[in-house]
Amino acid sequence: MTEFKSVPVLSMQQAPNQDVICRLNEARLSVNLMPGQYVVLRNSNAVEAEARAYVLSTDIDQQFVDLFIPQKHAQNLPPSLKTLSISQALGSAFSLTTELQRPLLLADEAGLPAIIFLAQKMRLMNDSVQPLVILSSKHAFPFTAKPSQFVMPTFPAGVIASCPLLEDKKIPSRLLSEDFLPGCYEGSLVDFLHEWLSAYLEASEYPPELFLCGNNEFVEKVNAVSSQHRLQTQFVEVI
Repeated sequence: MTEFKSVPVLSMQQAPNQDVICRLNEARLSVNLMPGQYVVLRNSNAVEAEARAYVLSTDIDQQFVDLFIPQKHAQNLPPSLKTLSISQALGSAFSLTTELQRPLLLADEAGLPAIIFLAQKMRLMNDSVQPLVILSSKHAFPFTAKPSQFVMPTFPAGVIASCPLLEDKKIPSRLLSEDFLPGCYEGSLVDFLHEWLSAYLEASEYPPELFLCGNNEFVEKVNAVSSQHRLQTQFVEVI
């Protein structure tokens, strides 16, 4: 049986693409929850209204955690809640070690929060590890992209858009958009991998270790590309 506890809500903010970022006064949640897992949120006053949420970021010092609630789930929760009932960790998680060499983290819209949180976890485990994050979206991202401070010589010219949360945490990222957003690679992640992965492998001393998170179709397509290059791969499907 799934257990729930009540947690204070600090804020609920709608992202540019209508997803919701919910800040809770519960920093320990990010310790107990591993990237890839999720929690179920309930309106404390209406238990029939539930929403699935993923950890996006955390600040242990300031005692808060930011949860990412996809738009299709966010509509189940009113925007002015003072408390939420939150479940224990559910779902599959990535397996992490301290012996990472070249982690390459890939996500579609569904897997985006888990991959962003995974990158932060990797840096906390070993600050000498520098994950590279590639986020793909068919539509708008849940944040306003910014030009990256990290030079990526193997990337196509003009692909400079990055995730601001990762930039702030000194983690390089790049964005791929099928909606022709400025600074993004214009096309699907699979198209990009076919174009870019060979150049990446030539320039790197170590082959990348792939971590994938997204819907079933996304994971299957990227797994097919990684198999062609015989790359070590972990994945979590988002349902």
